[in-house]
Amino acid sequence: MVGLKPFEYQSSMTEVEFFNEFKLTFAFNNVGATDTVIVKTSLIYVKSCE
Repeated sequence: MVGLKPFEYQSSMTEVEFFNEFKLTFAFNNVGATDTVIVKTSLIYVKSCE
């Protein structure tokens, strides 16, 4: 994994999203391939009702 690029986007005071982009390289039977992968993570604050 190389070239990690993190991005943060906050849409409100209780919600934030993270985008992580990286290049994934793998090989199988001596054949290599590289793909760009983007992972989106959403965090939402929820107040406890206790």
